Formats: sequence, C-alpha cells, structure tokens
Amino acid sequence: MSAASEVAAFFRSLGCTVYSLNDRRRALTAGLPDLLVIDRRYGVLFWEVKRGTDKQRPEQQKFEKAVRAAGVNYGLGDLPQAMAWLRARGIVK
Repeated sequence: MSAASEVAAFFRSLGCTVYSLNDRRRALTAGLPDLLVIDRRYGVLFWEVKRGTDKQRPEQQKFEKAVRAAGVNYGLGDLPQAMAWLRARGIVK
C-alpha cells in the first residue's frame, strides 16, 4: 500500500471524507497536495504525503503558504505525521 493510500485509509477510518488530488497531468495541478480531507471536527485539511527525507517542491511550498495564510489546515508527512497532527488537536489519542 502506498503512503498516500495509508494516510487516506487512516482518515477514512475516523469517518472523514477523503479526496485524492493526485493527477498525472501535473501541469494542471502543480502544487496541489495529495489529499483533501473534510471532517466536521476540524473542517478542511489539505495533506501532502511525504516519506522520510522527501521534500516539497517549490510549487507545493507556495500552495502551503497560501492556504495557511487563508486559515486553512495543511499537513505534511506520512501516516505517523497524520496521527500526530490529529493527536495534537485532541482528535485521536
């Protein structure tokens, strides 16, 4: 199972609605994160799946900066980081 699939499955197991924003036509979606997660407890969350030492591309950094400036949730990492993000907000233990 890919890291994106693991993270999506985890969010779904908590009752979240998850949309994959992955698109092979990157020219049309440059900068968009891998997942859009919607949940009644914390609203909208954009999640960029990265493993280990993987780094964001410049267009991904630009997207993160824009959504954070708009007050929208943004997370980065694989399953352990997703769990930590929710734990920090008291959503999971």
